[in-house]
Amino acid sequence: MLALPALAVLSAAAGSGARIRLKRSWVEPATFWCVVAAPSGTAKSAALELVLRPVYELEAEAAARYRADREVYEQRLKEWRALSKEERVHVPEPEPPRSVRYRLSDATLEAVAAVHRDNPRGVLLARDELSGWISSFDRYAQTHGGDLASWLELYEGRPVVVDRKTDPEPIRIERPHVPVIGTVQPWILRERVSPELLASGFVARLMIAMPPEVPRRFTDADVSEEVEAAYARLVRRLYQTGKVEFTLSIEARRLFGAFVEEMDQERRRLPDGPLRSASAKIEAKAARLALLFQLAEDVEAGYQTREVSGEVMRRAIELAQWLWYETNRVYALMRWSGLSYAALHRSPAERLLDQLPAVFSTADWLQVAKTQSIPRRTAERWLSQLIDAKRIERIQKGAYRKFTPMAVGGNGGSGGTLPEKSTISATTAIRQMPESVDEQAGISPSSSAPGPADTPARMNVRIGA
Repeated sequence: MLALPALAVLSAAAGSGARIRLKRSWVEPATFWCVVAAPSGTAKSAALELVLRPVYELEAEAAARYRADREVYEQRLKEWRALSKEERVHVPEPEPPRSVRYRLSDATLEAVAAVHRDNPRGVLLARDELSGWISSFDRYAQTHGGDLASWLELYEGRPVVVDRKTDPEPIRIERPHVPVIGTVQPWILRERVSPELLASGFVARLMIAMPPEVPRRFTDADVSEEVEAAYARLVRRLYQTGKVEFTLSIEARRLFGAFVEEMDQERRRLPDGPLRSASAKIEAKAARLALLFQLAEDVEAGYQTREVSGEVMRRAIELAQWLWYETNRVYALMRWSGLSYAALHRSPAERLLDQLPAVFSTADWLQVAKTQSIPRRTAERWLSQLIDAKRIERIQKGAYRKFTPMAVGGNGGSGGTLPEKSTISATTAIRQMPESVDEQAGISPSSSAPGPADTPARMNVRIGA
C-alpha cells in the first residue's frame, strides 16, 4: 500500500534529467507507472494520501511563491502601462510568472502535455481512482490508438508531439517524464483493460501490486515521525537535483547481465501472450530501480558517484524479482496469464463464459463472477448481453446453454449454429456439472495463483542510505 506509491513519488522527484546508460544505445529514464489494486474499504486511499503528503507541502509552498510573484508582476505591469509609447520602446513588457506544478489529476494527454511544457522537469499524475486514466485513451484521437501510442512514448522518455484540438501549434516535449500513481478496484481493472491495452504492452509497463486483504484492526501501529520526516526530506532533496546520467560499475554490469539472462530463460518458457510481454519489461524496471536507488543514496550522502554500485544493483534486482513474482500472481488473479494474443480480442463477458461448461445455471455464472470480484449487477448485465448476442440460449428459467459452431460447415465463431437438442434434460445436466471451475479443470483452487508461501523470503530492499 505504501512502497509502490512511494516509488512513483520518488520517481517524479528525480525528474526528467535522471538517466541510466546501460550501454551506448540503451538508456532508461526514472519513470514508473505504479498501480495499487485493492477492493474498497482496504484503506488504499489513506495510504496514497500519506505518501503524497510531501508533494502537497511542496505545492502549497509553490502556490504561495506564485501569489507573491503575481503581485509583483501586476505592479510592474501597471507601471509599464503608465509609460508613454516612446518609453515603452526601451522598456520591455514584464513577463507573467509561471506556476510550478508538481502534480495533476487530469489524465487527458493534452492536459498532461500543456502542464509538462511549462514544467520541463516533469509532472506526477496522481489519481485516487485510475480507471479514468485508462478510459482517457483515444478521447480526442482521430484514429484508434493515437493517445495510447503517445503515452507509451512518454513512458520510454522519448520526444513526444501532442496535437491540440483548440490550437494549430502542437506541443513538443523533448524529454518527457510523467510518473503515474493511483489505485483501482480489481474488478474495474479487469473490466477497463481492453485487448488493445494488453497487446500493446501498456499493461506490461505497469507496476501492479495487489496486497492480500487482511482483517482491519484498530491498533497504535503507525508510520513513525522519524521515517515520515526522512521520506519527506529525501523527496525534497531529489526535487533539487539537476541532470545526471549513471553508468554501471563492473560489478553492477555483471549482476545486471546475469539477471538479463535469467529473465530471458524465464521468457522463453512462456507462450506468446501478456505475461511474456510483461517479462520483457522487468529488466528495464530493474535498471530504473537501480537509477533511483543510486540517486537517492548520492543525495543522502551529499555527493554524486555517476556510477551504479554493485550493492545498489543487487537491491534493485531483488526488488525486480519480487515485482516479477507479483506480476505472475496478479496476472493469474486477473486471468491474463493464460491468454494468448489471439484470445485477447474477446470481451470480458466472453472470457468469463469460457470458464463455464456447455450447460450452466445463473448461480454458476454469478459464482464464477464473484471469484473474480465482478459485481453482481455487472455479471447480470453481461449475461443478458450474451443472450442478445446469441452466444448462449436460455433453456429454462435459470439455466443456459452455449451456442457452438457445427463440427462441419459451421461459421466457426460466435453466433454459430445451434447444436441439436440434447437428449438429457437441462435439470439433469446442471446437476452433473462440476461445483466449481477449478473442479471442472481438474485442479485444486489453491493452484490458480501463487500463495503467500511462494513469496521471496526476507525481502530487504533499502532506498537511500
